Amino acid sequence: MLIPLLITANAYAIDIYDNGSTSASVGGYFDVRYVKSDTKDEITDGISRINFGFNQKLTNDWEAFAKIEWGITSTSDPASSLIISGDQLRSQGVQGDSIWLRQSYVGLKHDNYGSISMGKQWGSLYHIASVTDVLPMYGGNASGTYNFGTDGALSGTGRAERALQYNNQIGNFFVSAQVQSTEESINLGQNETFKDSVNLAFDTNYGLALTYQFPYKVGIGAGFNTGEVSLEDASQQFTADDQIATYHITYGQFNKPGLYMAALYSDMENHEINDQNAIMTKSTGIEAVVAYKFDNRITAIAGYNDLTDDSGNSQYNMSFYTVGITYEWTENFVVYADAKFDDTTYVDGSKPDLDIVGFGFRFYL
Repeated sequence: MLIPLLITANAYAIDIYDNGSTSASVGGYFDVRYVKSDTKDEITDGISRINFGFNQKLTNDWEAFAKIEWGITSTSDPASSLIISGDQLRSQGVQGDSIWLRQSYVGLKHDNYGSISMGKQWGSLYHIASVTDVLPMYGGNASGTYNFGTDGALSGTGRAERALQYNNQIGNFFVSAQVQSTEESINLGQNETFKDSVNLAFDTNYGLALTYQFPYKVGIGAGFNTGEVSLEDASQQFTADDQIATYHITYGQFNKPGLYMAALYSDMENHEINDQNAIMTKSTGIEAVVAYKFDNRITAIAGYNDLTDDSGNSQYNMSFYTVGITYEWTENFVVYADAKFDDTTYVDGSKPDLDIVGFGFRFYL
């Protein structure tokens, strides 16, 4: 089984050059949607992107590959767009840019020995978390992929920056291992612990993921990512281990006719923040998806996200259900609608009105 990460990476691309040994392709999609919430009523960008892929045949059955992908914001102010899914998040420092880097990596691959790549790319842990990150408009908020309000670049769980990664499919087993060498930081602003603006600094981190495909369309997977983080403001500093373990189980294959089900569980330490931008020393995340694709290319899909602060000092619980539908009018044009029913509780016990409904159009290249 190809997990959704690999499906979405390769399903839509146009060959623009091929001389038998070197090839180039362009892919991506443009996505615009209407969303209505308690505070916003607007037409805004989805997660539009454009990418270029390159391949060159080498000796002894090796092949070189490269990919670069930019996110595109064209119909709304990037600095004030409504963020409703994890994949919309970016690396800190490009929040207001209309064009921003999503991925950029170079590598080598072999049918028997696997692949090795370097650059900004989906982290090893995302091979586990991607199975539920498939909802039309929402989702990916509880798995720990997109942590600290970013795309997971510096922790290595999302679109990891400066990552060295090895991947290989061995029969029904898939293995991914990663080391990320970075010494960067992000600013979390003020929170209940740090009264001055706080910086969160990252050191080298490591990731590992394993999946196995059983008969009868059943698959399982487990992944782990760990690294050291340091928090400091003008008056205090402390260091802690940022750790996450994620497990999934799947049935079927997403975007194929018939039933698809997936569920994941993440156990995290110092890996996520609550609504006050305070790091949760312990937290758990649950995501689940059920989808059915009919022969007429209509897919009914429902999802659930739940992120709970288990630190013992807050009531924070991000929780919502979604119900949506997609219609593949053609192979390249999709119409979708999605509704989110939110039951989030903030640190102070208050319950905000975060329900959202919307619909959109997506055009694949």
